[in-house]
Amino acid sequence: MFDIDSLETFVDRRPAPKPTQAWEAAGPTSQGAEAEEVGAPKSREERLRDFYAKRQQQQPQQHEQQQQQRQEQPLVANENRVAPSSISGEGRLLQQRKPPTEEEELEALRLKKRGNDLYEAQDYEAAVEHYSTALKTAPSAVLHSNRAAAYMMLGWWDQALRDTRAALRKDPDNGRALERHGKVLLAQDKLEDALRVAADMEARLPAEKRDQGQQLPANIRR
Repeated sequence: MFDIDSLETFVDRRPAPKPTQAWEAAGPTSQGAEAEEVGAPKSREERLRDFYAKRQQQQPQQHEQQQQQRQEQPLVANENRVAPSSISGEGRLLQQRKPPTEEEELEALRLKKRGNDLYEAQDYEAAVEHYSTALKTAPSAVLHSNRAAAYMMLGWWDQALRDTRAALRKDPDNGRALERHGKVLLAQDKLEDALRVAADMEARLPAEKRDQGQQLPANIRR
């Protein structure tokens, strides 16, 4: 048997070696690869480079989208735009226009006379067409009043009311247009407005006629 004290002769007195690190054994190349695998935090400069690189990649796509939007906007504007041919004759009359020439006034006079003849012949729709053409050529209060009379004979009260108003705007002293205006209001059961028109017509009568007891037409005063 061995003596315990004699065992010290068999113990290795050399210091134990330090444990070898994996990266030390693999060398500097392995150290860099392992650091990349772990995912070391990027510096501020690296983050800025990545940001601008992504931004440059997105700019062509944004440019294409903006170009597409610019191309679509004129199409939408064209869809919402009203074509000149679709504007009604009344709308064109409201637009600012130059004073009619002498030739246009003569043509409007010829059309008005033809419209009057058709009105006397009780062809009211044809009369309306001629008055409308004359209004496009050289608008006047008389033409609006005459067309209102044709509309009244057709029972088109809304159109007649628009024409009597247009005639009175152009010529507030047009007594025939005012009388037709009152008749239209009466036909539409706008009694208070019709009474105001009747009072206005009475006030416009000359003093001698009022003293003689001249009355307005029954279809206005009823």
